[in-house]
Amino acid sequence: MPAPVAVEGGRDRLFVVTTRSRLKGVRYFPAMVLASARVRRQLRETGDVVRWASVIAGPTEFWTITAWRSRHHMQEFMRSGAHDDIMWLFARWLRSFWLMRWRPGSDELGSWRGTTFARRPAPEQATADHAGVTAARLALLDQALAGMPRLRAATGPTGAATYDT
Repeated sequence: MPAPVAVEGGRDRLFVVTTRSRLKGVRYFPAMVLASARVRRQLRETGDVVRWASVIAGPTEFWTITAWRSRHHMQEFMRSGAHDDIMWLFARWLRSFWLMRWRPGSDELGSWRGTTFARRPAPEQATADHAGVTAARLALLDQALAGMPRLRAATGPTGAATYDT
C-alpha cells in the first residue's frame, strides 16, 4: 500500500468512493467473490489509491470504499480499463448498485492506518459551517426524506450523514 498521506486541503485532498452491490441471488456469490479479489489486486497495483477496503455484508451484499489521492487519480484508474470486463458482467449479476463519491470534510475526523482525512475545524469555523442551515432548508430536507426513514435516521442536525448513525 502507498505511504500514509495527511490530507489538509489543497492539491492533496482525498477523493473517496463507496459502493454497495446487491446480487440478484446467492448463485452469483462465488463469481462476485472472485471479481472482488481481482479488483483488490488491481487496486494494489496502482500507486494512486491511498486506502481501500471491501466488505462482504452477506451472501448477496458487497461494499467497497476507496480513498484516492485526488479525483483525477480515481478517474484515471477508471479510464484505464482495469476492470471493464468485470463491470459488464455486473449487469447480469446485480439487483442494484449504489455509488457515492465525496471529498472528506471537517466532519470526517480520524484516521485510517495513518491516513488523516481532515483536521478538526477551529470552533469558530465549525459554528460558521452550520450557521447556513436554515429552518426552510431543514423542512425541505425532511419533506424529501419522508419516504426514506432509514436515510433520514442516518442524517445529523444539518442533514449530513454521520458516522455515528
